[in-house]
Amino acid sequence: MQGNPWGISERREPVSSFAKIMEEELAKQLHLEE
Repeated sequence: MQGNPWGISERREPVSSFAKIMEEELAKQLHLEE
């Protein structure tokens, strides 16, 4: 487990949640730019 922040068997949940956070941040930046 050490050295692997995502984990191997549990990588789906943290990656998907991380992607959702990134999408929200990108959406905020786009709205701010417009």
